[in-house]
Amino acid sequence: MPATIPMLDPLEAMLHGQNPAVLRVGLIFPLSGVLGVTGPTVIDAVCLAAHEINSTRSADGRKVELVLVDSGRSPAQVAAEVQDLAQRKAIEACIGLHTSQTLEHVERALSAPIPYIFAAGHEGTPRRPGFYCSGETPGQSADGLRWLMTERNVSDWAILGTDYVWPRIARESERHQIEANGGRVLMDRLIPLGTVKSNIRTLLDEIQASGAKGLIVNMPGRDLITVLRAAQGRGLHNHLIIFSPGSLDENLLYALDGNRSGNLYASMHSFDSIATDIRPDLTDRYRFMFGDSSPVLTSWGEHAYDGMHLLGQLDDTGALEAANLGTPGGVPRVQGSSVVAREYRAHLAVAAGLSFEIINV
Repeated sequence: MPATIPMLDPLEAMLHGQNPAVLRVGLIFPLSGVLGVTGPTVIDAVCLAAHEINSTRSADGRKVELVLVDSGRSPAQVAAEVQDLAQRKAIEACIGLHTSQTLEHVERALSAPIPYIFAAGHEGTPRRPGFYCSGETPGQSADGLRWLMTERNVSDWAILGTDYVWPRIARESERHQIEANGGRVLMDRLIPLGTVKSNIRTLLDEIQASGAKGLIVNMPGRDLITVLRAAQGRGLHNHLIIFSPGSLDENLLYALDGNRSGNLYASMHSFDSIATDIRPDLTDRYRFMFGDSSPVLTSWGEHAYDGMHLLGQLDDTGALEAANLGTPGGVPRVQGSSVVAREYRAHLAVAAGLSFEIINV
């Protein structure tokens, strides 16, 4: 981590209290739990953005400090800690990467809204003032289904997800896409959180018995790894088209030791291999800062990086207020300034060893 980016734990931040000379941002990132594998990447990405902000600000400009909160704990624990930090004015804004279940708890807990940028996939539902969701919606992520149904000739599908907000909404978008394109959903299951590993044999049996030629997995992090590893262990990946919309990134692909079946697909707004106008230069700066052995910069890392720069722009213009963040899917704009957020769209990619080959840019 760059020495110029102070990283505080929550207790330190509360003891230090508010500092008008500092922009203190809470990073509500997973250090444990189902999404823990994504934590190192998003932390590094935000540190890079904070370093860039601090390097370009004048001597009397506010410097960024970061406060790290583990979002891998229970939603109630995370929400209580964020609420405490906000009430004590130990943080002025947040960037979050966690499940939408945790987001709902945080939203309810914050009696006075502060700018909160949610960097993961979201449902597109209305949020309280101050909450801006920068990730893709299930509808955007499901767009890749049309290509798979046409180009891979898959019409019969199974849908598998963990039982919380995002997978419930995602399966509706996916079912609509499948049926609108002449396909069928032969199996549709939601599994209680924390039970994927214990039920995996039964689930794979049901998928095989259904006769589905394609499988959609709406699961985050470790749960997704469990399903994909088990499918590989049974040899299903050699003939079953598997699609993970909005969850499968390079970190999870590394955890699988890669995949060369040609049948594993992901949908995210960005991949390490994508050649957009922005991404190659960002990747170079990231590697220069953290070295070639650092975690790969994933789509969620890029969202978090952009979120930190958005907060920095709002602070530069004196507009760092919850009211200046848009609704999910909207674009934050500040009247009389050039502060805007990036707009994203999902891209379909196929696993090719330890990286992804982009199908549509």
